[in-house]
Amino acid sequence: MKDTQRTEDDQLVSPSRRAFFRRFAPEPEQVVPDSSYPRPPWAVENKLFLALCTQCDQCIDQCPMRVLGRSDEREEILAGRPILDLSYGSCDFCGQCVDACPSGALSREKGKKRQVIPQLSGSCQAELGLYCNLCEETCSEQAIRFGADKKPVIDLSLCSGCGECALDCYSRVLVMAKA
Repeated sequence: MKDTQRTEDDQLVSPSRRAFFRRFAPEPEQVVPDSSYPRPPWAVENKLFLALCTQCDQCIDQCPMRVLGRSDEREEILAGRPILDLSYGSCDFCGQCVDACPSGALSREKGKKRQVIPQLSGSCQAELGLYCNLCEETCSEQAIRFGADKKPVIDLSLCSGCGECALDCYSRVLVMAKA
């Protein structure tokens, strides 16, 4: 038979004592993944957007330019969320997506209008010596001009992020990237 008497060296470990001290331990901070796609215009910051968006698709359904779609990302929290896709159209910032959003994930007051900016991903036709200024001509904000080196210069302070310049870029080196 085992001796049931305890010595002074033995200590009782009480589950309730452990639970008591766990309450004071700092919670590990959860990492919220960032989408590789841009959000719709006027989206609030990412963490708040993911908390507020109910995936009701009302913003997508109301977009007359059909530039809003659903994310195909693998992370469960990002999958199916609204994204801005300017591959085949541009955004005119009509605001119908914001008006349709019932949750506040899109907000003119708290959100960011411009979600993408144009960037050069290579040498354009003008840099190669061919005449081309389609991006400059199509930019209604006059945010693109050509420098002395025949390279397009983008003034981001004037750019709205509509995507029209990237659509009209003949050589497809002007691309829209997350802002």
